[in-house]
Amino acid sequence: MTVVLRADGRVQVHELGSGTRRTDGLKPGPGVIAIAAGRIREKPIVVIGYRDGRIGVWDLTSGQLRRSLRAGVAELTGVAFGTCGLGGGLIAYRHTDKIIRVWDADTARSPTLVIRCFSAVGDPFPS
Repeated sequence: MTVVLRADGRVQVHELGSGTRRTDGLKPGPGVIAIAAGRIREKPIVVIGYRDGRIGVWDLTSGQLRRSLRAGVAELTGVAFGTCGLGGGLIAYRHTDKIIRVWDADTARSPTLVIRCFSAVGDPFPS
């Protein structure tokens, strides 16, 4: 599937092969800075990162907010979703402090992994 943030603030999801639209457009509200798609226990979801540090996990079947996480107070600069082979998933996010934190998407347990980003030849993640 592919996820698109439209100019009107709606998030639309399409099947990658056919282009068929899966949703009429989630309304995540203002301040969306990053989006990622995936599945939690075979249910399709979209993870939406907000500039103010919030992260929303949206259920694509119902179009409803499944979970809201508070990722901190620093400005959020990116979000990603991946699976860990156990049916659940991991949400990785990064703030302007250049630290990547990873949450368990299924249980919403706070950061299970923290990675400091740096490079000898320059910042691989410029702010």
